[in-house]
Amino acid sequence: MRDAISNNLYYREQQAVEKVHSNPKYFYSYAKKFSKQKRSIPMLFDEAKITCTNPKEIANILQRQFSSVFSDPSATNINDAIFEPPSLHKPFTDDMLSFSPSDIIEAINEIKPGAAAGPVELPVLLLKECREALSIPINMIWQHSMSTGTVPEFYKYKASQIAPLHKKGSRALAANYRPVSLTSHIIKIFERVMRKKMVAHLEENNLLYNKQHGFRTGKSCLTQLLHHFDDIIESLSNGHDMDVIYFRLCQSL
Repeated sequence: MRDAISNNLYYREQQAVEKVHSNPKYFYSYAKKFSKQKRSIPMLFDEAKITCTNPKEIANILQRQFSSVFSDPSATNINDAIFEPPSLHKPFTDDMLSFSPSDIIEAINEIKPGAAAGPVELPVLLLKECREALSIPINMIWQHSMSTGTVPEFYKYKASQIAPLHKKGSRALAANYRPVSLTSHIIKIFERVMRKKMVAHLEENNLLYNKQHGFRTGKSCLTQLLHHFDDIIESLSNGHDMDVIYFRLCQSL
């Protein structure tokens, strides 16, 4: 195991060195990982603007802040859609959610090598190096979960690790932090598999708005900006006015 870790680190370092001219961004991103200094939160203001330096009090302040902007996915006060459902080119069936060890391997390959181990403390390197062998038992776990509609107790009650990530502004205000949840890679693998199946269904039936750029393959913030600039240039070229309204979501996490 030690040799495998050393070989992986050496390989990634060599990749970064070789790309210093062709892809400087990759090189500096790699180098930055070793220059980062993890900064603790020395103090925070509570709701009454009183300075708190006790680590437990700081954790409670952050917990209350994150809870205040959390949306409950199990909320029942959600009204049904008032529009007719669209016609589907390929109706959804349970078979569309079927998966195999090859899907598990593909999901493991998508995990970033530098990802944190999470609360289960399962190293990503172990998953990647042993993906062929581990794909079979992982597939069996989630096949059973799908057939019974339950999540294994170990993963259901294993608490996630929540780390506060500073967004901008004063580091003494809890509202300027967003939570980053470190969950088990075993659960993330299943999420990746299911997400790919469901997104494929949405794409095949053209159920996603063509101007939706976020969280879609082949689209990003860059493609959204290019589309936006194209609309502006086309409007101005035709002698029309163009008004743009920007919304700032203060509580966005």
